[in-house]
Amino acid sequence: MKKSYLWNMGIIILAIAGFFLYAYLAEDKSSLNEIITKLDKNNLVSVRVSKTSKETRGKTEINLTDKESISNVLNKLSEIKTVSAKNGKINPDVKFTYEIAILDRNDIAVGMNFKDNKNMDVIELNPDPNKIHSYTIKDEPDVYRLLDSFIFAE
Repeated sequence: MKKSYLWNMGIIILAIAGFFLYAYLAEDKSSLNEIITKLDKNNLVSVRVSKTSKETRGKTEINLTDKESISNVLNKLSEIKTVSAKNGKINPDVKFTYEIAILDRNDIAVGMNFKDNKNMDVIELNPDPNKIHSYTIKDEPDVYRLLDSFIFAE
């Protein structure tokens, strides 16, 4: 009787492991470049960028047709990185939380959250609820590269 019980438990454990393996392999593995390509850059509505920490705050919304204001946004984000709002002194070790949302007229959006200099999770939200893409960006320079890919797209 013990062998039968152990055998049944083994089958149940394998079935559960198989289910999780299937769920992992079935996940959409699109690349971040594919998401950028899929967004209709000629019909982008807005880009919202928020960069906050316990000591500093910066939030802005930009229209992608205005490249000059986009440049100003990137400059402001750079300033937020080093200057503390509390005492005005430079603090290069401040940890930030980023939130970036990019939306086009077809309601395809890219939402990003980058917290405490850790990995950024990037999630594409689109009209098809069965297709949610998730990506990771490792560091702050990648945030700026991603924004540049939208800003200077031809």
